[in-house]
Amino acid sequence: MTPETDAAFHTWLAEAQAAGQTDSYSGKRGERRHAWRAHLELRHGENTYTVNSYDISSLGAGIIIRHALQTGDVVQLRRDPHEPWIPLRVAHVTQTVGGYRIGLRLDDVKPTQT
Repeated sequence: MTPETDAAFHTWLAEAQAAGQTDSYSGKRGERRHAWRAHLELRHGENTYTVNSYDISSLGAGIIIRHALQTGDVVQLRRDPHEPWIPLRVAHVTQTVGGYRIGLRLDDVKPTQT
């Protein structure tokens, strides 16, 4: 990530932490997740989708989307056009009624990989 994308992501995380809704499940997770409800844009290849977030941690974010993605896909996320695109990798996909719950992970994803 660049300094700009890192700053944008950590702004999102700080907003979620300030809201104070942290999950209580610590079994397999190394980092606490914070409830985070936001409307976002997700770019995958040539396509851009509107998605909703449901949580965020220092390692990534969870979103709900109507379109299928594959584990390992590289995507970009932003909240509004004034923010930089943040590169993330799809860590897991769970099909739900009307869409998919996607776990996105901050990785060594380079902006040129998208």
